[in-house]
Amino acid sequence: MNNSAVSIIFPVYNGSNIPNIINKHINYLQKKYKNLEIIVIIDKATKTEINNIKREIKDSIVVSNDKRLGKGNAIKQGFRIAKNDIIGFVDVDEHIQNSDVLKIIEKIEKNRVAIGVRKLEQYNSLIRKYLSKFFNLYVKILLSLDIDDTQCGVKFFRKDKIQYILEKSKINGFAIDAEILYLLKKNNEKIVQVPIKWKNGSKSTVSFLSIVEMAINVLRIKIRK
Repeated sequence: MNNSAVSIIFPVYNGSNIPNIINKHINYLQKKYKNLEIIVIIDKATKTEINNIKREIKDSIVVSNDKRLGKGNAIKQGFRIAKNDIIGFVDVDEHIQNSDVLKIIEKIEKNRVAIGVRKLEQYNSLIRKYLSKFFNLYVKILLSLDIDDTQCGVKFFRKDKIQYILEKSKINGFAIDAEILYLLKKNNEKIVQVPIKWKNGSKSTVSFLSIVEMAINVLRIKIRK
């Protein structure tokens, strides 16, 4: 059993099967870490959904927002609440496997920042594959980021590193991932990229319009510097 204290933020928007997905991660990680802080930030959920999450996910901190404030806002809310030295966020979908979350957390033992990276070949949708390929190339060129996959929904940090991000971050939407990595790069931080297995089958909450919005926000990050 590892004595490291880990805070995990789960940003949630109007999804189904949320407690089941989160509990699978918790049950798996509790075998390795005895000190886990679970923070669930919910955007625009019904009272029934909120009560269900509070009831089903034991010993968790649950924060609900009446409006859709965005993934970036949810992550930053969670960062401000988190108390442990290792802090990260995991998207609440069925693509990300428990073993990969553990693998990324373990990398933090000897590093300051570790992120998941998917392979495009793992997508079963050609549209999603080429949209991801375009967006990754767009971010690499515009922000000069040598990162193969900025948008993978599992990233972990040492607390002292993420505090810097909170002070500088302006993005509240899906482009928060790219902004975090860009700000870390500007701070000369080493980012460890961890290959993960991508589980196809479930739908993504990221629409084509979301991708357009992300592209605009990445441009704003570049202009703002």
